[in-house]
Amino acid sequence: MKKHTFKSAAILLLIFTSLFSSCTKEENKPEEEKNTYLVSTEIKYAFSETILEASLDFPNIEDLVKNGIKTYKLSYTTKYNNEDITASGTLTLPDVPGNYPLVLVERGTILENSASPSESALPSYEAFAGMGFIVFVPDMIGYGDSNDILHPYFDYDYSATASIDMYYAVKEYFKDAETTNINDDFFISGYSQGGYSAMATYKYIVENDIDIDIKAVGTGAGGYNVMSIIDNVLNEDTYPATILLAMPMVTYNELYTHKPTSDIFNSPYDAMVQSVIDGEKEWSEIAYSLPTTIKDIFNADLVDDLRAGTTTFLTQPIIDNSVHNWSPKLPLRLYHYPLDEIIPIATTHSTLKTMEDNGATDVKFIEIPNELVEHGTSAHSSAGIGALFLAFTEFGKY
Repeated sequence: MKKHTFKSAAILLLIFTSLFSSCTKEENKPEEEKNTYLVSTEIKYAFSETILEASLDFPNIEDLVKNGIKTYKLSYTTKYNNEDITASGTLTLPDVPGNYPLVLVERGTILENSASPSESALPSYEAFAGMGFIVFVPDMIGYGDSNDILHPYFDYDYSATASIDMYYAVKEYFKDAETTNINDDFFISGYSQGGYSAMATYKYIVENDIDIDIKAVGTGAGGYNVMSIIDNVLNEDTYPATILLAMPMVTYNELYTHKPTSDIFNSPYDAMVQSVIDGEKEWSEIAYSLPTTIKDIFNADLVDDLRAGTTTFLTQPIIDNSVHNWSPKLPLRLYHYPLDEIIPIATTHSTLKTMEDNGATDVKFIEIPNELVEHGTSAHSSAGIGALFLAFTEFGKY
């Protein structure tokens, strides 16, 4: 998604100039020993309001950008396998003192660790803090400070708890703040994997009766019903990004089923797929190393069983980690672009219907319009910034 945030090389030159002038000195916010979640913070970059306006290509951007931003890397404590680990993410503040609403933005799918929010040299989701919000973005377990762990992709519990624990760390960061602080409004958003993670976090907070007040939620193209995604993909002979189907299968097998990888993948991919997603390789390298034909990479018996609706060893983890079958009570907006080639829009429509059937009354589908999509590239990835733009615009109404 980052490649759609900034307009041109000229803008990038301005940004690097701003980086040099704003961040030559590392700033660390002192932390007290009594913190339960917050480990440390350090400055990453700062951008002026003028640079944000020049770099964000949205309608009426001059009216929407209200301030410049300052972004920190934030390290915090969460749990993995019932043990404390240090995770990380970014926290972005407006550069104008005041009290601001807080937004959790869940990042989309990444493969290489260098693309994680706390490692990236340029803002993507962080830029939305220029619209008058305080924004935090978890790297998620497996990236940033926890990159020695295999990323639990599309895992309900870890997606939610890593996000909730960072929320608590952010609250600790602001407990003694004097000039810039958070107010009582908290929003959740995300796109693609981030849409899934946002929904997982919202659902987890509600179903576990966690004392976190949420104002509204906006998620985009999240693949909330994992089985629906698999069904839609496996109905085709090919898929442009088989790695995105491989990753949840690796996660569920690693955490829950513990089967030989040959039960999921054909040779030689059964021996290599886990090393392919180790956080060291870029998207293009992985895309070229894995086939796009479904039965070339995946075990044919498993594919046939999933296509037929037969129960497999992966069926229960897929059901358990889906986040569509419940009844949200707060405002929820589901964003999706009709021509999405990665996450079929049918999965969002079916999620809406399931939630309405469960009694939800304030869930709405919003189509991402053409003018917010960069054409000539992946429709799925290029619609992401537009989805978040719509979500933040909606949040601004509250």
